[in-house]
Amino acid sequence: MPNEMRSSTNLLETHVHLHICCLTAQFLCLGFISFCQGHVGPLELFYVNRSQERSLLLGSRVWRENGWHRDPHITMELSQLTCFGQMIEGPLITFQISMAWLEASGQIHNTAQALTVPDVAPDVWAITPNDLSADQKEYHLEATANDIMYTWGPGYAIPSDSDDSMLRAVCIGGGFIYPKNDIAQEFHWEAGIKLQELPQASFSNESKLIVGAIVKKNTTECKFPWQVWRLRCRLVYLGVEEERWHPNQRQLGLQVGPDHVALQTMQVWTRMPATLLKQYQLQQDGIDVLEFLGCFVGVQVSCCTGVARRVSLQDLLADLVPIFSTRWDDWNNQYNAVAGLRDQNLPNWLFDLRNQSCEAFEDLLGTIHRVLNILKPTGLSRNKSYIQIAWPKRGDMLRGIKVSCENESLWAQILGDSVEGVTFAYMTDACLICDKTQCQQQSATWRITTKCLGTAVTRYRDELDQVPCSGTWVLQNGKSYHMWNSEGYVRLRADTTRPETCLFVSKSVIPRFMALRHFYGKRYRRECLLQEHHHPDDAAIEVLILTSE
Repeated sequence: MPNEMRSSTNLLETHVHLHICCLTAQFLCLGFISFCQGHVGPLELFYVNRSQERSLLLGSRVWRENGWHRDPHITMELSQLTCFGQMIEGPLITFQISMAWLEASGQIHNTAQALTVPDVAPDVWAITPNDLSADQKEYHLEATANDIMYTWGPGYAIPSDSDDSMLRAVCIGGGFIYPKNDIAQEFHWEAGIKLQELPQASFSNESKLIVGAIVKKNTTECKFPWQVWRLRCRLVYLGVEEERWHPNQRQLGLQVGPDHVALQTMQVWTRMPATLLKQYQLQQDGIDVLEFLGCFVGVQVSCCTGVARRVSLQDLLADLVPIFSTRWDDWNNQYNAVAGLRDQNLPNWLFDLRNQSCEAFEDLLGTIHRVLNILKPTGLSRNKSYIQIAWPKRGDMLRGIKVSCENESLWAQILGDSVEGVTFAYMTDACLICDKTQCQQQSATWRITTKCLGTAVTRYRDELDQVPCSGTWVLQNGKSYHMWNSEGYVRLRADTTRPETCLFVSKSVIPRFMALRHFYGKRYRRECLLQEHHHPDDAAIEVLILTSE
């Protein structure tokens, strides 16, 4: 070999050796810093202003613009662990050597071997990918029991009952690392489990433990969620709950005398108020209120006939936003707001409006919240004696009327708010009619009363009901039903012989405490308990609710 080629080869080898030495020094320095903070990231360096979540160790080489390096380099980044990540309460600092260089040199055959956590001593830690949690990029931890206790201790080993040289579990971080089954091939960390509940499998103190989660993701196709979604009508809004009584404290007293012994016990119950659906809706900020656009929460009452009907929130807003908005004429002329509010794709129209004019969008959204807050007191009163109905007009938007729930207006007792139903009642100039009530004409004398309600009802569903939302059911003629709200129950009688199915409301002679005992039966709740249909997914029957004749 010529001297020139030999000298160039020696120089190249010298550069490679220098690069490996520099890379090793960088790795050991950064690995020692990682070890000092328990390998829990991000990496904190006192001479850098911000925390380091990702670093690239290049040895003696410089960074290339295309990001590709033929020579070996090491990447420091944060990785999430499965169950053991709950113990360390943070992401794990891991180091990964370049894949292309390792595969070209034939040192690895899969990428799992390249992820390692330094412990100053080489090849102590490794994390393997969790195939069942690949979407979240979570990893299992592989290490010996000694290494785990040394790095994240204090902790102690629990010997096996049959062999003192073997281990049954490792106690660390307020929980146990124990085998998932009697084979002791995979392990799990869990807090709150008792020692006597652990499996009897044993393992060696020097063997590598693969610590991962018990719950696994099925990689095969599963069609069952689509079957469950057919029961979506049983979904409830998060944060809505019934009123309940919670036991707060218990007291025990003992009195002893010469000729008697007295024992007294007392328990204090605290009333936990209900969180009704109306309250939940009014708590929604910004565009979250648009989730209820298709829900039937409004009640229109005709000022001509006194006939009422259920309407969706979108229809309510289309009627009242033009009254409450101070710049309605401008928005209507520029963006055709009248047609937009009645559009079937109102959310899309609002988002388009936001792209065109943020000012118009914010003003319209603020008006929507103002309408709902002003209509908050409407509906059935707490003593069930009257209902409040808003009657907003330009310049007079805060007043309304009260209708007594007596005589022909007795049916209005079903309008009480509950965890499943909402009532925003308002007067409308539209003339609403039905078979029993026609237009009053101009010569008629108007009275503060409501004749009937056009709505739809659906049957009560309990936790055992497996009927899909699209299932059909019918009301039985002459049968008695009940409806619930936060203020109590209302008795109804079905009449299916008329052109319009009617439900007649009547006063119940059964005391409330006796009715509660009867309604708790699951069979009765499924067959005789009704509720107004408020969501378009419910399988409902259109009815006319009025006072019993």
